[in-house]
Amino acid sequence: MFLVKSKWIISSSNKVIENGGILIENGKIKKVFTDISQVNSLANIKIIDYKDSILMPSFTNAHTHLYGILSWGIPKLDNFNDFEGFLKVFWWPLIEDRLRKKEFVLTTKSSCLDMISSGVTAFCDTAEGPLTEEDTLEAQSKVVEQFGLKAILSLESSERINWENGIKCLEQNQRFTETTKSNKNIKGCICTHTTFTCSDKFIVKAKDLAKENNTFLQFHLSESIYEKNYALKNFGLTPVEYLDKLNILDENTLMSQCVKVDSKEIDIIKKSNCNVVHNPISNCEVGGGIAPIQEMLDKGVNVALGTDGYVNDFFEVMRFAFLIHKANLENTEVMNAKDVFKMATENGAKALGFNQGKVEEGYDADFIIVEDMFSTPVNKENIYDLLVVKGEKRMIKDVYINGFKHDRKEIENQKDNMRNEIKTLATDFWGGIK
Repeated sequence: MFLVKSKWIISSSNKVIENGGILIENGKIKKVFTDISQVNSLANIKIIDYKDSILMPSFTNAHTHLYGILSWGIPKLDNFNDFEGFLKVFWWPLIEDRLRKKEFVLTTKSSCLDMISSGVTAFCDTAEGPLTEEDTLEAQSKVVEQFGLKAILSLESSERINWENGIKCLEQNQRFTETTKSNKNIKGCICTHTTFTCSDKFIVKAKDLAKENNTFLQFHLSESIYEKNYALKNFGLTPVEYLDKLNILDENTLMSQCVKVDSKEIDIIKKSNCNVVHNPISNCEVGGGIAPIQEMLDKGVNVALGTDGYVNDFFEVMRFAFLIHKANLENTEVMNAKDVFKMATENGAKALGFNQGKVEEGYDADFIIVEDMFSTPVNKENIYDLLVVKGEKRMIKDVYINGFKHDRKEIENQKDNMRNEIKTLATDFWGGIK
């Protein structure tokens, strides 16, 4: 048992404590002190004092591709000019179909270091490698366990190669989900791709597997206008209407992207209690558009944040989400800092089913210490805005996961030590792109 004191404690998206402390026992928050003078009654307790710092919930990256680091600066072909061409000419044959366990394992290690260094302690990964070895998820989990992170690991399944390959990938997800049932920190789920790479029969089978294994089904949805046009042409319905017709939408459904969804689709998402993951930076990078996130929040949809494997700095992701919707809607009142902060913490944890996202009694002791390096004074009224708009990962001093402290400087040193490994891996992998 030990106590952590801090100048500021952000308990949640609507509660800030000044000069408080938290008592930690067996990896959980046993008590939150709103008055630090109460600590004087505790005897023989180790106290860690973070003076002039902010103690806040850690982040949850609700959608990522750990192998994504291989795509940073990757040489691209120039014989396509739309999303369909990008997938069919470049991404599927030259990237996903060539990924194997070796690439997934090393990029998992690098990405875990990236996430911890920016305050992420839980994430949901989609490995996009339909031809990878059958023990890839197990190999990834061993790497994640080394860092003590919480994770949902899955292998994307579809019929774009053929039915047999899709079923094989679904079965890998099922086996991993079964073997991790007793694991508190690492879980599996059932994962598919989209409505244009999966038939109705395949999607329903995936949902049935999710129900049988008491887990959720996750997939990409309407990342660009391509999927919406495809669904309207082939089904006479929008993607959400189509999935709703298949009866697969419920609280155990995790939708990532949701860029090209309309008001009627958002109403269905809310009615079905689905969880949505917003990936603001990657949506811009692929030219998909800007998702109607404010409308989703206004209607009560649980929206989390993700990196999509593109930019792993969660302060950058928050800042981007805070800004682009204001510009897009020409309204400075939308996407306020508290809402963005909640998406990055509470909403993400809720979507993935992890007991974090708040600094409250009974929650896992997953939090970060942010040093006050701001140029202006911090107070209860501006603390969320300062963190979202001006926060930087270099301000993070320590990251706690289940009460275990990770020194950010040490994490950065580990990243430096493996940089050449990643460069060598990328050089070899890029060599196959012709």
